[in-house]
Parts: sequence; C-alpha cells; structure tokens
Amino acid sequence: MKKIFVFLAFAVWVLSGCKKENDRAFEQTPEERVLATLNSFQKQLQEAQFGWKAVLRTDSGKGAAYGFYFRFNDENRVEMFSDFSGETATVPKESSYRLKALQQVSLLFDTYSYIHLLADPDPDVAGGELGAGFGVDFEFFMDKELSSTDSIKLVGRKKGSEGWLVRATQAEMNAYYGGDLGDAIAFENINSYANYFKRVTIDGVEYDVKVNGRTITLTWLEGGVEKTFTTGYYYTVNGLVFTTPFTNGATSFQGLGQITWDPATPLLTFRPTGSSSTVSVVGSGRPLLPDPTAWARFRQMAIDEDTYWATVEGFRINGVTDAYNIQNLTSLGLPYYYTIFFPGYTTTYDLFAPLFLNTATNSVALHYGAAFNRTATVAADGRARWNLLGTLGTFPTSGPFYNTTILSASAGGYYFVQTGENTFDMVSASDGKAWISWELVL
Repeated sequence: MKKIFVFLAFAVWVLSGCKKENDRAFEQTPEERVLATLNSFQKQLQEAQFGWKAVLRTDSGKGAAYGFYFRFNDENRVEMFSDFSGETATVPKESSYRLKALQQVSLLFDTYSYIHLLADPDPDVAGGELGAGFGVDFEFFMDKELSSTDSIKLVGRKKGSEGWLVRATQAEMNAYYGGDLGDAIAFENINSYANYFKRVTIDGVEYDVKVNGRTITLTWLEGGVEKTFTTGYYYTVNGLVFTTPFTNGATSFQGLGQITWDPATPLLTFRPTGSSSTVSVVGSGRPLLPDPTAWARFRQMAIDEDTYWATVEGFRINGVTDAYNIQNLTSLGLPYYYTIFFPGYTTTYDLFAPLFLNTATNSVALHYGAAFNRTATVAADGRARWNLLGTLGTFPTSGPFYNTTILSASAGGYYFVQTGENTFDMVSASDGKAWISWELVL
C-alpha cells in the first residue's frame, strides 16, 4: 500500500511539473471550426462550375422522389429547375439560401422556391396532402461521412427526407437550360390515355403499366401467376430514373430514356435504359389478369366498417375528368358534396346516391338515390355487373346523377381494381374508357 502511494505521489509531481504547450486539443476554438466547415461547404457549393444535379426522396414510402438542378452563387442565391411540372422543368427559379450551424452544418432554402412548392401544406397549391405536401424538406443537414468532393448527402431536418447533390457536367447544365428536363417529363402523359389500362411489350413480355403519383407499377404474368413490381421514380435530362432497378429474368433496366409523346395519336414511346428497342404504350380495355374477387372485397370492406365508399369527381370518360359535371350538381339549394355507394344500406338493396352539404347545420343531406341489388353478377374474367332495382326520392330524369347511375348499371359490367388499402377503381369492362375512383370513408 505504501509503494502504491509513493508511485501516485511521484506521478502527480511529474505531471504538475510538465509545462503545458497548449490547453486545447485543437488549434481552433469550436466556433472557429464551425465557421471553417461552413466556409468549406459554401465554397464546395458555389465552385461547382456547372451546378448540381439533385434527387430528393419524399417521406411517403415506395421510394417516391423528385429531381432538381441547382446552381449556387457566392451571394446566397440559387437558381433551380424541378421535375414537378412542365413549367418548373423549363423555367428557372431563383431564390435565396443560407448555410447555418444547427447542431450540424445545414443548408436552408429560406425563400419560396420549387422545393417549397412540394412542401406546401395547402393541397390547392400543388396537390399534396393537407398539412404535409409531398413530404419533401427544404432544410437539410449535410451527412459528412457519406459526402465527397463531387457529391453531398442531405438529410431533411424535419421529415428526414433524403437527398443527394451530384456535380453536373457542362453538357448536363446545357441540357437543363435547354429544356431537356421538360422533354423527359412528357412521360406523365401516360395518364392522358383514354383507356384505364395501359400496356407495353418489353423483350417479348407484356406488362400492364400503372402510374400513381411518383410511383410506377409493372404487372405481368409468369406461368399464369401475376407478378408485380412497384418503384418510385424521378426525372433527369436523360429521362426517367427508377429508385429501385427493375429485373425480370434477363431483362433489367434502371429507367426509361428517349421519351416521346404525340398527343394527336395519342402515343407515348420510350426505350428502357440500355436497350436499343423503342417501346410503345398501348391502351387496353381489360387488365392482363382480372381479379374475380375484387368486387366481393370492395363490398365487404364497407360492410365490415359499417360505412360507405365515396367519390367526388364521379366518372372519368375518354380522358375527361368529371365527364358528367357532377361537382356542379345542386339540390334544394344545397351544393354537391360527393357521391356514395353504401353496401348493405338495407336488407334488400345497396344505395347509390349523391350527398349535399348543408353549411347551416354542418351536415350532409340525402335527397334521392338509386337502389342496386346486393349481389352483383361476376363473370369468370372478373367483370361485375349490378342490377338497378329502382330509384328513391325525387330522382332526376336527366342530368349528372341520372347519367352517372345509368352508366353504373351498364350491362357490360366493371372491373374492380384495388389501388390502395382503402381505395378501388371501378373500370368499365366495355372498353376501359370510363371509370370511377372510390375511397372508403372511415
């Protein structure tokens, strides 16, 4: 014990007698180090002579993403393009940006820009979700461990949406300013086809193609069994890029290039990346593999929740949304709210009816409707057909809801397509050129 005490005393004496060359572990103060990092990041952004290509993922799942192009200068101004629309893809937008130390070195787009458009919480501005927009941040911190001289990993400070900045080449910069991004997003016209079902043939295999928001789904048959692939996507000046590559046997591609759109035909064409073959999108009146159980699920889901299905826009026909102008319907001075299908409304019939909004009492009113039989006739290929039993209340003899009811009772029947956990599309089996999108009211 005495030896240990002597050793400790000697160690204290030695250490206390040493001259301290520097009281700090670093040559700079913490504030100086932060400032140096900010200046280094600022220099990296603005010295990219030809700007930065960027992709920002949303927080909505399935890899949905948006493409951008940025040019930063030394006066805290940034010019950008976005693949959100034809205008944002071809008209540059200038706004301000800041670099700030907020626990991490952060890049803030601090005046309204194309990024803010995607984050706007008002659905009337850009069509995003109420209170959330498209789930894209506009304040990011830099992940230094995953960044390099030519690429910068960004992480959203609020939603955690991820993004990458990659140095652009002179040719890419010229392409952005030359409008090539606008040419690429012509692919969005796939939803301008009159037919609900769109089909392509790639390497001898037929695929149904469905685009919903920023996701694309390919469906095909393999040995009589349905296979599906869903991925997010974004655009660059070279075309559409999948966030997850597609593979089916020997066929594999990362996206679609050389996109062309002829509205007069209409005809959309493209080439899968790495392929020399041009693919044409063709409208179809039926799915590759109809779902014969879809109608039963559609009806039972509402019964199980003791609720109904609703649509605001009614029928889309031959490419025209709300073809019967049902949203301008009124009844007894009350404006239209939405149309419902209520399975099991009574023990003898299902109800199909418009609801009207009474703003004075903050309630909805049911003035009339149509009674359909509770059991649809379902063909082997999945076509379901209702029978119209009669009408209820003072039913109109013409106009939007009369036309909607008559078409709903079409003898050709409908394919039911489940598009989400609580959403279905009801597609005319006659030619696939008329459909209603339903959402379960919970």
